[in-house]
Amino acid sequence: MAKMKVLIVGASGFIGRHLLAELCSAGHEALGTASRHGVHGLHKFDLLEDKVEKAIPKDFFAGSEPKLAVIAAAVTNMDDCLIHPEKSRKLNVLNTQKLVRYLQSHGCRIVYLSTGHVFDGSVGNRSEDDPTCPINEYARLKLEMEDFLRIECPESFIARLDKVVGYNPLSWHLLAEWWDLANKKSPILCVEGMEISPTCVRDVARGLRFAMELDLSGIYHLAGPDKIKRIEFARQFCRIGHFDVEVAEKPLATFGFLDGRAVKSSLNSEKFRQATAFAFANSRTILEAFFLNAKGY
Repeated sequence: MAKMKVLIVGASGFIGRHLLAELCSAGHEALGTASRHGVHGLHKFDLLEDKVEKAIPKDFFAGSEPKLAVIAAAVTNMDDCLIHPEKSRKLNVLNTQKLVRYLQSHGCRIVYLSTGHVFDGSVGNRSEDDPTCPINEYARLKLEMEDFLRIECPESFIARLDKVVGYNPLSWHLLAEWWDLANKKSPILCVEGMEISPTCVRDVARGLRFAMELDLSGIYHLAGPDKIKRIEFARQFCRIGHFDVEVAEKPLATFGFLDGRAVKSSLNSEKFRQATAFAFANSRTILEAFFLNAKGY
């Protein structure tokens, strides 16, 4: 396996920091960025304001190793993309396109993190060839970048993700949110009819590494094997964690979201499994690992 040089733009985020650790543990040279100063081990680079040529050491692009750049930085809050359209478009599309062109000119292949919300959510278990129809601004911006990469950078790898969770109860993800609610004896409320593909963040990091090592290109879904109602996943969480709290569904309209949501966002990752032989953990395995890890907190 050839050693790779990988730049991770947005390495302080949930997926970015796990990917940085995964690549380093596998013996690759990885360099990460963060949008603010003082994040240990990361280079400061604000995609909104900074020039990448001043943030990334020039020697990163030297040498004969394969060079890749993972773009994990984005405005990810769906309602924020609606409330602040100019800022969101500048960061998620315009400046990202400028960044891609710069990185391409320095021999980097692009890995881009997208979302299953590019579908309308009317049905789940979507495959890569299904027609897209985003129903919120965040997903429209993601789809615009997908289209740009398919035309301008056909060798890029585009990873669509669904509900990514982790094992740390003090981090920020769905299971940590439920952990906090359950320990406070507060109800866990779910959008009525919502269907997701729970996916472990460590699996996402490993899957991305596999894709880079195998030099995959095109659009792939990276998601856990289960297509499960969010309320059933919450019930499993409470059963395995021995929590006696209310778990209930409510209509989407009662949650106060400003922009649309794809109610059924589950993804079919069979194409990725066939290309890599990679197996994602199922929902029960994810929950058992979460509670095993949570014993230390």
